[in-house]
Amino acid sequence: MSSSERAETQRSSLLTGKRGRCSMLCLDCELAENGVGCSGGGGGVCGRSPEVAAFQNLLLDFARKLARQMVERSSSSERLDRLIVTALAATAAGTNFDEEELRRLCGEVATACGIPFPQSRFDQLELAERSGIAGGRLRLGNELAARLALLFTGIRGIAVFYSRVLRLGGRDERIFAYLRRALAYSLHPDLKPREMLKLLLDCGSAARSAMDLLGRVQTAEFGDPVPVEVCCSPRKGAAVLVTGHDLGALAGLLDALSGTAINVYTHGELLAAHGYPKLHENPRLAGHLGGAWQDQQRDFQRFPGPVLAAGNCVMPPLPEYAPRFFTCGTAFVSGAPHLKDGDFSALIEAANALPGFPDDVLPRRGLAVGYGRTALERLAGKLAGLIRSGKVRRLFLIGGCDSPLLGEEYSSSLARAVPADCIVLTLGCAKCRLRAKVTGEIEGIPRLLDVGQCTDIIAVLELLETLGVALDLPAELVPFSIFFSWHGPSAVAILLALLSAGFRDIRFGPVLPAFVTPEMREIMERLFNLRLGSVPEEDFAEALQTEPAR
Repeated sequence: MSSSERAETQRSSLLTGKRGRCSMLCLDCELAENGVGCSGGGGGVCGRSPEVAAFQNLLLDFARKLARQMVERSSSSERLDRLIVTALAATAAGTNFDEEELRRLCGEVATACGIPFPQSRFDQLELAERSGIAGGRLRLGNELAARLALLFTGIRGIAVFYSRVLRLGGRDERIFAYLRRALAYSLHPDLKPREMLKLLLDCGSAARSAMDLLGRVQTAEFGDPVPVEVCCSPRKGAAVLVTGHDLGALAGLLDALSGTAINVYTHGELLAAHGYPKLHENPRLAGHLGGAWQDQQRDFQRFPGPVLAAGNCVMPPLPEYAPRFFTCGTAFVSGAPHLKDGDFSALIEAANALPGFPDDVLPRRGLAVGYGRTALERLAGKLAGLIRSGKVRRLFLIGGCDSPLLGEEYSSSLARAVPADCIVLTLGCAKCRLRAKVTGEIEGIPRLLDVGQCTDIIAVLELLETLGVALDLPAELVPFSIFFSWHGPSAVAILLALLSAGFRDIRFGPVLPAFVTPEMREIMERLFNLRLGSVPEEDFAEALQTEPAR
């Protein structure tokens, strides 16, 4: 080691302490330690290191400054707008765990701002430690820092959705403009509650626009989702498991495997991919294996081939499977090969070198998916008749992120508490808690309709509008209630989208975000009657007696 390298190591040790870690305060996800925040030098519950958290905070600050410069100059730039989206997505929980990539992005955004970015890691960390909510509390006070944390969480969710839109060739200048304006305005030193509420509802509107556009570009690329039954048993042969959300990445891999004998299995929210005709018909897409995002480490240890993380909701790999773990798109994990520009050669090589499945496994009962926009529209007339006749008492949306905090007791009770004359629309990983327990049909319509990924909530909103017309009722009077669990930015953005659309009486949880202060909670309860889910039987009984959700 050279003398300059030794000096740099010593300086970093002085900054980061005996454990080699800088301090952190992270409130970004539901797993925030003790419901307060992951803090100190030991890293986050999610596996995020303090250094990664610090550089993500710094990257967000640089993105805010770049946006403010663009707003003040009344300028727009496709390159800079895309850079802001990339930076925001990289700061979302469960997406980027790679310090080197974050430092590279910090340098790129700083350069775009004309801000000098230090060369040494020590100086970069020193700068980064002044960012984030801990620094915000010192500068702004706890209440304003918490309001901004809620806004930034929603904005990150929009960036996660919109990055997938951009990958598939879609774009909407209005979403770029919203991100610029919101980030620039967040630097205002004295946001009042009324101004903050408007920013949050605007965030919800932008999130709805981003999700709507994502659904449309995915449909244009892969066809309208249709109900299908997905095989959940493996086939003999080499195999790749793909987790995350990115349908574009999955499609690219399937194309790269054309002419091979390698089978591809989906995991987590990519179950929804099977409903898209262009993907479902690909002979290399063999089925779906495993559970929700939180089951990754268990499921990936068992899988006899390489694993590809495509998008958000990623967990750092365990040593047992880290050598066969790859990332692409917005997902980055330190030490894991990141596949760029559609080059899957390293992944294919790994699949051919690993054992794969030795035999076919007799198919189990498949999972029914594909009840997207078009499928729900086709069911709307029959649903309206069943509601009018009293055969269907109410529709429930039970969706969002599958939460380890829910626990089996709560989830089992939730599933058992669904009345037999009610239909459940589900989306996101929350479906994993319901699909074995909410069974049967009402006049040929399954009692559990899997709408797709979290962003497919747009299909549910359109169904309510269609039902309102069919029932000759305003959409807000259609009998409908929402139970929505959250884990990170995507779910918070969706919650804000629902609030901006006028929905009330949403049961959200199982815990509130750590950045929601008592004052913020009081405002949300007063204006939107937002409440935490508690006892499933009581929650359902109350929902059945209340007015519709908006």
